[in-house]
Amino acid sequence: MVCGILVLGLASRWSSATGDLFLTGAKLEDLIAQGADLTISMNDIQGLEGGHSLEVRLDGRVSGSSVRPPAAGESGMQTRRLEGRIDPARARALIERCVNDGALEVRRRRDVGVPDEVLVRLSIRATAGGVTSERATWLFIGELESQRDFRTTYEALKSLAREIARER
Repeated sequence: MVCGILVLGLASRWSSATGDLFLTGAKLEDLIAQGADLTISMNDIQGLEGGHSLEVRLDGRVSGSSVRPPAAGESGMQTRRLEGRIDPARARALIERCVNDGALEVRRRRDVGVPDEVLVRLSIRATAGGVTSERATWLFIGELESQRDFRTTYEALKSLAREIARER
């Protein structure tokens, strides 16, 4: 019984009836003021093409991986660890843009991709007061053209992944 009450308490604290609306612009400002651990993530790794996985923390720490198909003389997908730092103001701007522009508010037009189509996932995770919550969504790469806000955030994170990869 105690577990049920705890779960209900957390649900009402972080989400609405739809279960996804805990992260609004006003809530983001509250979380930042509380010193919450905030992370924005992107993943577009696909088995045939490779891609990037990236996490950017509010304090500017960046980590992830870059995966690419093998070049001549190599075997297997080539994976490279990404680590670096960016200005915390830049990290905050990425998180704020994602929330304020509604990048996580997208509605997929389809639930099934074409064979081998890349799936792009964006998420924001917040830990405050011992509670961790995440808001995430995904689109097939073919849907990006019609989802400007999602695409803008994705492209900014993908560009950052390439920037960090070049620095190593």
